[in-house]
Amino acid sequence: PETAAEVAARAVACGLALQRLVGAQQDPLLGPVWLKVAVDAGPIWVADVGLGAAQRHLHAAGPILEAMPELGTLAEPGEVAIPLPLGERIGKAVTGTARGDALIVSGVALPSRPLPPPRPAPGSEQHVAPSTLSLAAAGDARWTAEFRTASILFLAVEGFHADHPDAAARLDAVLSGIGTQVEATGGVVNEVINDDKGLTIVAAWGLATNTHEDDAARGVVTALAARQGVLDQGLGCGAGLATGQVFAGLIGTEAYRQYTIVG
Repeated sequence: PETAAEVAARAVACGLALQRLVGAQQDPLLGPVWLKVAVDAGPIWVADVGLGAAQRHLHAAGPILEAMPELGTLAEPGEVAIPLPLGERIGKAVTGTARGDALIVSGVALPSRPLPPPRPAPGSEQHVAPSTLSLAAAGDARWTAEFRTASILFLAVEGFHADHPDAAARLDAVLSGIGTQVEATGGVVNEVINDDKGLTIVAAWGLATNTHEDDAARGVVTALAARQGVLDQGLGCGAGLATGQVFAGLIGTEAYRQYTIVG
């Protein structure tokens, strides 16, 4: 097995490779496209929580994840930033220039040992929305992308803290309740985000395999019920719903794909 420093070095190398890949892209209107990349390493916890009866979610949380947005502000477009202590842990394998509390990376030497090919974990299908599995099985998913009229619901949960002693159990209760409400109205939970803005759940109606004439009304019903369910658990919750045209489809590689919504 690799050391923690070697694993961190691979993550930094991935960030540099992403910058090269994205930097080679040219938007016809805006010109070059660049990322701001931040990399850190440290303890986190991962919980396998419910998203209703048909879907589960692997949720990662911890102080380093909550600090990533602030670290990202130290990087300019096209750069990779890591905390100075992480640079010290990786050692001479990483080179760069200090900027504030970060090291702006210019290069990293990778371990010589090859990595084994990725393979799906047993039972990983339960962590993918059933509609996404159906879409991927319908044909060549590499070309599955389309403009659709969809209703998108954002639920912002307030008061959830990853360092709470019962954080995993509370998260399971919150997400299971929301997922059940979304399933009951024919929607799908598309994304769960935990960052400096808090815990956000994104659900949708009108995507491939879950389109109805009254999708907007279904979204409103779900927003009211899901918000009340979160409030009943002693947490705050705000809800926002919009209907309009989105670009939706599967993105990624043979090893990892995600159904994404842009609009």
